Amino acid sequence: MPTPLSEDRQGTLSNYTRLKHSETEVATLRNRGFVPVISSNVSAVARQDEMLIVRFHGGATYAYPRSGDRY
Repeated sequence: MPTPLSEDRQGTLSNYTRLKHSETEVATLRNRGFVPVISSNVSAVARQDEMLIVRFHGGATYAYPRSGDRY
C-alpha cells in the first residue's frame, strides 16, 4: 500500500496528499509493465500499442484506446 509523501506544499491550490510506493511495489508494478507515479489518485501508467493504461490507487485500471501518444 502506498504511503503518504511528507512534503511542504505551501502555495499550491491542492490539499491532496500524494502517495509514494514502496520499493517492493515499484518492482511489482515495473514487472507488470507499469511506470509508478507519485500522485494522490493515480498509482501507475503504461502504454500498450495505441492504448494508455492508467492504474488508480483504489485498484481500478482503465484503458484509454487511441491515447497511447499521451503517455
